[in-house]
Amino acid sequence: SEAASILERSIAAIEAMITSRRIVAEEPKSAADLMKEQMMSQAPPQQVGTGPGVGDGYEILLQGFNWESHKRQYYKDIAARAKEWAEQGFTAVWMPPPSDSVSPQGYLPRDLYQLDSAYGSEADLRDAIRALHEHGIKAVADIVVNHRCAHFQSSDGKWNKFGGRLAWDSSAICNNNPAWGGRGGHKTGDDYPAAPNWLRYLKTVGFDGWRFDFVRGYGGQFVKTYIDATVPQLAFGEYWDSCEYTDGVLNYNQDGHRQRTINWCDATGGTAAAFDFTTKLILDLIQLRRSLGVNARSKVVVRKAAGDVYAATIDDKIAMKIGRGDWSPSTANLNVGQKEWKLAMTGQNVAVWQAVMA
Repeated sequence: SEAASILERSIAAIEAMITSRRIVAEEPKSAADLMKEQMMSQAPPQQVGTGPGVGDGYEILLQGFNWESHKRQYYKDIAARAKEWAEQGFTAVWMPPPSDSVSPQGYLPRDLYQLDSAYGSEADLRDAIRALHEHGIKAVADIVVNHRCAHFQSSDGKWNKFGGRLAWDSSAICNNNPAWGGRGGHKTGDDYPAAPNWLRYLKTVGFDGWRFDFVRGYGGQFVKTYIDATVPQLAFGEYWDSCEYTDGVLNYNQDGHRQRTINWCDATGGTAAAFDFTTKLILDLIQLRRSLGVNARSKVVVRKAAGDVYAATIDDKIAMKIGRGDWSPSTANLNVGQKEWKLAMTGQNVAVWQAVMA
């Protein structure tokens, strides 16, 4: 029931708080531990929330992988670096999608329960999580439940026959998705009971929290169902949304963009947090502007102006584009004496590059 789930989340939050304050006598305190204790002692008393969105409130999350991490023994790297990350003050590590996947990065999952992946074996995964726990770090799994790839084609050539433990057919695909021959419920209607079961399984592997991928693809109320069923110590979503424009011009005020992220958090019943992409992108642009001395008198050269894309350079130090159209300084063979163009910031229909001079 709702009351029971709230009580369970409250108990989990209290346990997480107690754990974070527990003093281990055998181990000397690190600088990061002392800093955290000082922060907690100075903070005003807070009520325990009903959701794990921010963990114990003092989480410092590390994205522990990148797009190329699958090319090495990733899980073994995690185990080897756990002590270093703990000493640096990180309290949680965001790990990549753990399941078998069509793409090596893990974002086209196929057999959810098969945990041997391009990142390493299931045994290596368990060892990595164990190493994180030994150093007081939470392990956060990247959860991809917006989509799943099939193993086989049906008689009419559509990829809608699934293998593994969840051997679905076209009835598991939304009926308003004709490209895959869907015969299931409407994509905004039916529940997804397989997700809570799978997340319960991942908890037995050792994961402490969830990072939900592409949450724009399904309602926040379903995330609440998953969280209520698994009671993670930490939960947050990737609400990747387009910035706001007026007549094709990027608005200075992006409060509406931020509000849509807040609305998603509210839809989860306050059980999940979300990345604040709005503020992050603005701060990135401010830092880039200050570091390169861009000002109101900087020279702007328009490089392309079309119905679907606008591109320009600023002081031959920055290149930028907005719009759906494809453009980059490299593909445009733009030469301002640079050694290379480095991607400085990217979002939906917007990108900024910095010229790295020779």
